[in-house]
Amino acid sequence: MTGNVDLDITISKIVTIRRDFIYPGKPVIARGPRPHNSIVFAVEGKGRFTGNGQTLIIREGDLHFFRSGILNRSEALEERPRSYIFANFETGDDDVFSKPPFSPVMLLSNRTDFEGDFHSLLSTWEGKGIGYLLQCRELLYRIFKTLLRNLVQDHPISRQYGRIKAAVFHIHNHYMRDISVEELASLCMLSARQFTRCFQDVYHKSPHEYLVDIRLRTAKEFLKDTAYNIGEIANITGYESIYSFSRIFKQHTGMSPSEWRKKNDLCN
Repeated sequence: MTGNVDLDITISKIVTIRRDFIYPGKPVIARGPRPHNSIVFAVEGKGRFTGNGQTLIIREGDLHFFRSGILNRSEALEERPRSYIFANFETGDDDVFSKPPFSPVMLLSNRTDFEGDFHSLLSTWEGKGIGYLLQCRELLYRIFKTLLRNLVQDHPISRQYGRIKAAVFHIHNHYMRDISVEELASLCMLSARQFTRCFQDVYHKSPHEYLVDIRLRTAKEFLKDTAYNIGEIANITGYESIYSFSRIFKQHTGMSPSEWRKKNDLCN
């Protein structure tokens, strides 16, 4: 049931494409949450990847993906070095990778059909010829197109997403006002109980928690890109008072909106 999945991936920036190695006894440990999305093709060797509470065993020919914000550790499991080609990139909406059929960390085993594309990516990036960025984007889009086609076929979570998609769109378009579970459920022609269960199956959070995430993400964009004061941003993002907005913002970020703006060198 591929018709239920409607994802639009826009690669806004390719940060780097590189071949790298991990040597036995010398694990690579991220110093903090990764700032970029990564897609990785295992060229040689066997290794272990740990991130987002998951542990993956990576073999030659495997493809794995992990989104930005993940703390991770990678290590070799054989006497020889493990080598891989990876692309770090940013998208116009990183939230696309929180929607099915994607997950924050994914492994696709024995995908040697992608090997040629990854070697082409690497040689194009290193060659820096005319139009190389366009060529690299085209190759990445081709990889993701194939991935999506494979992932959505008979994917149970994709079918669940199809049942609640209208409500998800409604939240994104109307996050600035109060939205009840009953209202969202009626858009999907489900009972409130059925809707909530489907929503949690797909997003691993309640509809209300998802709404709060959208509001806070939008608030951060306004803090970053505008000179609106805190009261104006609270109102725009659906909060009746500065107090309630600031309280929820601090619960999720550990900082007040003003502190977050100042720490990130944003406009006042």
